[in-house]
Amino acid sequence: MTSLGMPAFVRVVETATCSRMGSGKSDDGSSMRQPHENKRFDFVGNAEHTYQSFPELGQVKGARDCAQRIRLFDPLDFTGRSVLDLGCNLGGMLFEARRLGATRLTGVECEPALIERAEAISVSHGAGIRFICADIEDIFATEMLDAHYDTILLLAVLYTSPFRDRNKLLAQIAQRCDVLYIEGHHGQEFAWYFNLMEWNTDFTTFRMMGRSTDQERIDRPLMRLSR
Repeated sequence: MTSLGMPAFVRVVETATCSRMGSGKSDDGSSMRQPHENKRFDFVGNAEHTYQSFPELGQVKGARDCAQRIRLFDPLDFTGRSVLDLGCNLGGMLFEARRLGATRLTGVECEPALIERAEAISVSHGAGIRFICADIEDIFATEMLDAHYDTILLLAVLYTSPFRDRNKLLAQIAQRCDVLYIEGHHGQEFAWYFNLMEWNTDFTTFRMMGRSTDQERIDRPLMRLSR
């Protein structure tokens, strides 16, 4: 048991990347290398600069291939499950979750142009995905979200924006789901995320799924948390 009376985390080691694990030193991440600086993308449709690639975009190719990215995830976390993607961009991972059988899909994104295009793609393909234009931190103080989701995705988001209170955000997210996937950023280690989750959530199992890569071979740790 932890000092807070919560069950201790079970660290599940299943990948060959575990040698990259280091030790976190602070709850604000100050000891970690800063994430790779993202390019500014033309989110509304330049074929050379769209961030995500997925079949519903047709020939448009972006830096992150969602069909490849989803292969690191457990399909059972999507089949017949409700899914919330926080920082969903064009919703590519939600379209992939739908292909795996997810039944209730919601995406949150703060960029209006992205939401407008994501909604158009969803409608044109009859996907039935709900998109919400909102700040991730602010939305938990509203009634726009459902009370509970089976699976929540927080992918390459934690250090993309200067959150006011990252720890509080993680605690709020954990209260809304059974399974949480977190994708980190370039140069960050699994161990720091392990500590961050142990301090701020009641998840009991931390599973390292591997490292995702993009067209520039920038790798990011992917983790699955559950109870």
